Order: sequence, then C-alpha cells, then structure tokens
Amino acid sequence: MQLVSSECIILRNQDYLERDRLVTFLTRDAGRLRGIAKGSRKLTSRGVGNFEPFSRGVMYYTERGQGGLVSIRKCDPLPPYLYLQGDYHKFLYAGYFAELMDLIPIDPAGAEPYFTLLAESVEALCEPGPARRLPLLRLRFELHFLQLLGYLPDWARCCHCGASLLREENERAVPVYEAPYQFDVREGGVRCPDCASSDPHRLVVSPASLAFLENWRRGADGAVVRPTRLVLEELERAVTRHLVHCIEREPRSLGMLPTLDALEPSLHA
Repeated sequence: MQLVSSECIILRNQDYLERDRLVTFLTRDAGRLRGIAKGSRKLTSRGVGNFEPFSRGVMYYTERGQGGLVSIRKCDPLPPYLYLQGDYHKFLYAGYFAELMDLIPIDPAGAEPYFTLLAESVEALCEPGPARRLPLLRLRFELHFLQLLGYLPDWARCCHCGASLLREENERAVPVYEAPYQFDVREGGVRCPDCASSDPHRLVVSPASLAFLENWRRGADGAVVRPTRLVLEELERAVTRHLVHCIEREPRSLGMLPTLDALEPSLHA
C-alpha cells in the first residue's frame, strides 16, 4: 500500500492490545484520522513519545484499511515539539481544544483552517506568560471555532426585532443601549433591552461585552481590545453555552477547565 505523509497534531491516544496505540490525529490536508501505531508502547521503540497528545509532527501512514483505520509507520516531530504536561492548566485547555476538533465532522478538503486554528492555539498556550492569558485564549479559540462552523452570531442586530445594537464611533463599534442585552442561546443571537424577557436560555450580556465581540469580529483582537474581568465572565458563559448548543454535545473536558476564580491570584497579578 502507498505510504502517505501529512503534517499533523495528535488529538488523543489510547492503549491498544499489548504494545500498540490507537492514535487520533488532525492533518492539514486529509482531515481527522485514526490509526494503529504498532509497538509504540514499548519503551525500546524509536519515537516512543512522538504520539503524545498535542504534539505536532509529520505522520507517515498507509491508507485506510479495515474499520477505517490507517496503519501508522512513524511520526517525526516538528519544532516546537509541543508538550504541555508541565503546566496543568495549559494542559487542560489544550485538551479542550483538541476534544472540540474530535467532536465535529471535518471535511478533508476543508481541514486546513481547523488545523491552523488548533496549531496556533496550542502554540500560544506553550508561550510563557501569566495564567490570566488563558481565559482570553479560550475565548479566541471558541470564537474562531464558531466562525469556521458558520455559527458565529450577528452581534450588531437584535435577533428578535432586527434593531441595531451598535453604532459607529471613531471607526469602532459602541453600544446603542446602556441597559444590559441578552444572549439567546436557542436563537443564537442577541436581544435588545426592549425584547428582553425572563427565560433560562437567555443570558445577560453587558454593553461592553457586546462591543468587544463586534470589534473582535472586525479584526480588533484582544491585543487592541482587552476585556475586563466582568466581560470575560459573561462571554465565557454565553459563548460556551452557544458553542455547546451548536455542536449538540458537551465536551467532557469542559467541566475540568479552571474557573476564573481558580485563576484569581494571576488575574490580579
């Protein structure tokens, strides 16, 4: 069978039989694949650590066989060789990103943007810096992920009445209303204060949060627009609820992510 090579990021692995591993990996040009790495659990095996989650490399494998599995020959690591086990919080965030990539269908022809998002996000986690960066990295990942899926809400208009929620001021989006907005999880959009009502699927979103989201959509990322602690709390709740609703599954790793309160000492550093 023909040997194929593709740049990849390991999403997860599990023990298989006595000496093998079942490896799930995302490639730049062939989408998400699963395969058997024979003998990779032996301590004497060359490249025994090259199949660790979130590591990046060039995977060599033969095409799908029985059960849709590929046969993995080897994986050559690429710099930086991504290990996050040394930082527990970063490891949890990387696991969340990887699980999301494992839960959705990815067309091989359109895999590159998903691969790029995961690669850049994990590399950002590996960079040195305070833990207060992590919630913002998560928010950026989730927003880009929703954008790729085609589920990014329209932050500029009320999803119920169509009223404008933002106006232009010095080439930036600023809120029309001073009263809180609501994010409607079921409708996947924002309600203006006039259309707000009591409903457990509608989450309070402050004008500042809405302005941040719209300016982010326009390309003014967190390097320019820094969300406050309150904005991060609101958006972590609203964006994640919307994402879970869209993919119709709650990632198991989501419940393991540290809360903002757990990162409190670093957030005030």
